[in-house]
Amino acid sequence: MAKFIKVKMLKNDSLGKKDEIIVLEERYAQLYLFPRNKAVLIEESDKNKPEAGYPIPKHLKDILIPTGTDNDENRVDGVVRCLCGCETFSVSVYGDKEGQDIYVGEYNNDSALMIKAECTECRKTHLIFDLSKHGWNGFVCHDGVTVPDDELFPWSCKKCSSDVHRIRLTIISEGKEEYVDNLGDDIGDGKEFSEDDWVEAFGWITISLTCSHCGFNDERWIDYETM
Repeated sequence: MAKFIKVKMLKNDSLGKKDEIIVLEERYAQLYLFPRNKAVLIEESDKNKPEAGYPIPKHLKDILIPTGTDNDENRVDGVVRCLCGCETFSVSVYGDKEGQDIYVGEYNNDSALMIKAECTECRKTHLIFDLSKHGWNGFVCHDGVTVPDDELFPWSCKKCSSDVHRIRLTIISEGKEEYVDNLGDDIGDGKEFSEDDWVEAFGWITISLTCSHCGFNDERWIDYETM
């Protein structure tokens, strides 16, 4: 399988400060940015090539970087990386907090679970999971409700209370064929769903957090069956 390259150049001003990032070509790879108009490829990835067939939903396709060699149509493991290249985030969540754990909560008499992550470098906020939009029950069955951002609360490390984390995801899917068989006549032109939507209808998501300060690994911080 051919590998493709993402090339970015970091341009400096006359004082040697970072001025702007110029995207020369963007395909399927990750790279490390150097100053003085240099760019070096350090990691190749086929993460979003259609033939890869990984169950990565569209809202995560640019920030979920598959890791390991066991990814396929039924499972993908990966790290969350902001478009700026940063892998540390402040995490906010809405759900039912019981002690040091978080579960599906209730909002306006309906189920709710929502996780967002703000990059510690560029401050861009990424939606990681919304029970009412993602997975089989959210995407296909339209279960649950989205909560406003001001209802989310920050999540701190269970050990040291730091609010900066690295995020890993595992997404498990029944696969495209099962999705098509289950929805049948609801798929097609003019219908609610398309064949390409199979990546949205995954059956399980696990979110793991690793504290950037003390290294504590909350391996199954969110472990949720979506169907």
